[in-house]
Amino acid sequence: MPRMRVERIPGPPFRGGTIIDIECECLRPGYRPNLKSIFCYGFLSGSYLVQLYAEDPRGVPALRRLIDSMKYDHVRPLYAYSKGFEEKWLNISINYDLMIHDEIGLWLAKRRFIPPSKYGDPFMGDGFRCVEAWKNGDISDILIHNASCLKSERDICEYMRGRGVIGVDPGFGVPAVEVV
Repeated sequence: MPRMRVERIPGPPFRGGTIIDIECECLRPGYRPNLKSIFCYGFLSGSYLVQLYAEDPRGVPALRRLIDSMKYDHVRPLYAYSKGFEEKWLNISINYDLMIHDEIGLWLAKRRFIPPSKYGDPFMGDGFRCVEAWKNGDISDILIHNASCLKSERDICEYMRGRGVIGVDPGFGVPAVEVV
C-alpha cells in the first residue's frame, strides 16, 4: 500500500512550476529492465512538498498506479535535478512520457552555496546511499533525503531566478503531517 507524506512549507509559495525528484532501485534507468521500482516520488509546488512512497517492494505496483493517476496534475513547467534520469525512470516505470522543462543539475556549481546538509540529508546528496537504504528497509532516511533534495533544488531555482534564469520563491520546512 503506498503512503503519502505532505509537508506545508511556510513563506512565499513556489510559483515557478513543479520540481520532481524520485528515488529508485537502480541509478541507471533501463540498465536492468526487471528493476522498474520507483519507491519514492516527491514533488514540490506552491506551498507543499508531497512524497508518495512504498514501504516495501510489495507496495511498488500500487505506488506506480498512484503516480500514474496524478501525473497530469502538476503545475507546469516541470523541473528536475537530472532531467534525463527522471524522464527515463518515469517512462520505464509508468509509461509517463513527460517533458521536463529544465534541469537543475545544470547549475550543479551553484550547489556549493546550498549544501545538502542544510536540510539534514543523511546521505549528503548521495543517491547511491538511497538504494542501499531501500534494500535495508530504511524508508525514513530516504524520505529525509528526498525532501532535502527537493528543498535544495528549490533553493537553486531561487538562486537562478535572482539572476533572471528561472523562478521560485523560498520557504523553509516545518514538521510534516503523515497522510494515510
